[in-house]
Amino acid sequence: MDITISYTKEVSLGKDYLWLAKLLARSYQTLVATDLPEGHPDKMNPYCWCVAEANGYLVEMLEDLSDVEDREGLLLNSDSKKLLTTVGKLA
Repeated sequence: MDITISYTKEVSLGKDYLWLAKLLARSYQTLVATDLPEGHPDKMNPYCWCVAEANGYLVEMLEDLSDVEDREGLLLNSDSKKLLTTVGKLA
């Protein structure tokens, strides 16, 4: 499933997108993939994702690029999972 959230400059959520990803992950007991935070060394890598887990942790994971022709959606490589600790204050 893909969710896109758009809002105007005049609307302030009071929280950032990492907080929202963690809230969705907890609420639906699932993984939520989103962009890496600003300042992360792999921010420009289109195959590296920030993933919010249902337990509240943020991890970074690489996209699994094997067999891209037969898959639907985003497939992450669980072997690449590591705790997101490279950025100062997290959501």
